[in-house]
Amino acid sequence: MALRPVRELARSLAFMSGTLGPAQLFADEMELGRVEGEHRAHAQHPSAVKTLSTAHHTTIGRQFLPIALAVGRPLTVKNRRAATEILFPVGDAVVQSLKHIPHGTLVFFPSSEMLSQCIETWKAVHLDTGRVVWAEIHAGGRAVFEDCGGGSEASKSTLASFRAAALRGPAVLFAVLRSRASEGTDFKDDAARGVIVIGVPLLPTTSPSIRLKRDYINMRVSSGDWDRQSNGHNWYMAEGIRCAAQSLGRVIRHANDFGVAILLDCRYSHARASPGEHGVRSLLPAFVQPLLQVVTSSQELQHILPPFFSARKAEAEEAAAAASAALSTGAAPIKQEQELEAIDPEF
Repeated sequence: MALRPVRELARSLAFMSGTLGPAQLFADEMELGRVEGEHRAHAQHPSAVKTLSTAHHTTIGRQFLPIALAVGRPLTVKNRRAATEILFPVGDAVVQSLKHIPHGTLVFFPSSEMLSQCIETWKAVHLDTGRVVWAEIHAGGRAVFEDCGGGSEASKSTLASFRAAALRGPAVLFAVLRSRASEGTDFKDDAARGVIVIGVPLLPTTSPSIRLKRDYINMRVSSGDWDRQSNGHNWYMAEGIRCAAQSLGRVIRHANDFGVAILLDCRYSHARASPGEHGVRSLLPAFVQPLLQVVTSSQELQHILPPFFSARKAEAEEAAAAASAALSTGAAPIKQEQELEAIDPEF
C-alpha cells in the first residue's frame, strides 16, 4: 500500500538486494504483477516484472565456499531429553569446522534459547564419548565470545573485542540471527573467514501476526490474485531463509575477500519439500545454489576446507609478490581516477 503511489507514477522501479527471492513471492507482496523471463517480459509485456541476478563479483565461485552439512534431524529442540542427542553432533560439527577455519568464525543461532541450550549441552561431559565440546572449542588458545544482545553498547564492545582477537589469531563469536552481529556489521578479511548457521531461523508459528499473514496470503492465492507458488508455506520458509542468507554476507565484504559458510541443518540440502512447496535449498540466493556443496558428515570438512584456504593463501601471496615486484621496478599503481578515465574519457 505504501508503495502504490510510487508504482503508479514511476515508469520503472529497481529493487536491489541479495535476499529478495523468490522473485514472484516478492512481486506479489509488493503488488507488482507477474514475473516474466527477461526477454519475454520486454517483448510481450512491457509492464511485467523482470529479474536480473548476479553474484557480488565475477570470482565469487572461487572466493566463497557454501556448504550444507546435513546432521541428523531438523534442529528443533523442544525438551532436554532430546538436547544431547541432537545438539552434541552439532557441537562436533562446530569443533571440526573451527579446526580448519583460520582467524575469525561467526556462529549464528536461530534464537537466544537455542544458543543457551547448545552451550549448556556442550559444557557437559558427553556420556558415550567422554568429550566436552566446550573445552574443544577453546583448544589452541582460541578466543571465545558470546553476544547475547545485552544492550547496544555491550554488544558493540563484544563485537569490537572479537574483531581485534580474530585479527591476532583464532577466535569465534556465538550470536543470534536477526541481531547486530548477523545483519549490517562489517567483518572483512581475517575478522571473519567463516560463518556457521545453526538451524533454520523460522519465525514462531504461535505468533498471531504470523498466523494472520499466512492466512491472508493463502486467501490471495485461493482467489487467484497471487501465484500458486506464493502460498503461505513458501512465504513462511522464505522469511527464515532470507534471515540466514543475510548472515552469509558477513564473510564477503569486498572483491578480494574470501571465506566459507556452513549451513548446519539437514533441511538446507532439500531442494523441494512437496508439490507446490519450496525446499529450503531452493530459497537460498540464486548465486549460492550452484556453489552449494552438500555433505553428510562433519569429518568430510577436513577434505574440503584445508584445500580451499590453502589456495586462497597462495593467491594472496602471489598477489603480494606481484605488487612488490611492481614497486621495485618503479611502476606506480594506477589511481582510481585514471582507471575511470581509461574507461570513459569524458569522466
